[in-house]
Amino acid sequence: MPAGAGSNVLGCYLAFSELMRSGQIRKMPKLFVCQPLNCSPLSHRRKTVSEGTAIAHPLRLAQVVNAVRETGGTTIAVEEEAIVEALRRIARLGLMPELTSATAVAGFDRLSQVGAIQAREETVVLLTGTGIKNAEAIADMYSDTPETLV
Repeated sequence: MPAGAGSNVLGCYLAFSELMRSGQIRKMPKLFVCQPLNCSPLSHRRKTVSEGTAIAHPLRLAQVVNAVRETGGTTIAVEEEAIVEALRRIARLGLMPELTSATAVAGFDRLSQVGAIQAREETVVLLTGTGIKNAEAIADMYSDTPETLV
């Protein structure tokens, strides 16, 4: 999932923990968290197309890191180009998520490439918002070549 402040990460962690305690699930899912390389708290502090994750100093960073570690998941930072390419691919499927969600798809791609996510595993990529939120930014990205999006 994409993360800025980490609320979705902590929300998922708490929800899955409750499902475990109640016996509704037997195994805690791994939480994989991605951010743009340009604004990852441990990396660079430049502008990113994924504005929903552009939080340089998340208040609950330690809690988010702990939740990811406890589930056996990991974090990954993805380049701007990977985010844009993920958005193109999702658009070809008929979905238009916000760029923050495209960050999650780019993270999934990278985690699959490095073997952190196996093909046999059931994996869910959270698309946290609609492209209507940043329709202007998306249109600007493709204003010169609109055919590249589809």
